[in-house]
Amino acid sequence: MNTKENIIKEALETLRVSKPKITITTFPKKQDYRKLIAIIKSVVPQYKYPVKGIHYLSGNPVMLNIWI
Repeated sequence: MNTKENIIKEALETLRVSKPKITITTFPKKQDYRKLIAIIKSVVPQYKYPVKGIHYLSGNPVMLNIWI
């Protein structure tokens, strides 16, 4: 499990209760932004998330803006 996943998993209760707006940029190729979205939506299914940037397989960053 990578650092971003750990951070999100440690914050799940805060996400569930407070439902804050979140911005995440994924840089490394190994970072699967879809997995991050799945973790977050597992506690707050109402979150919306446009994916901006270039798909992670290209090696370029992906920007996630997540909100209700």
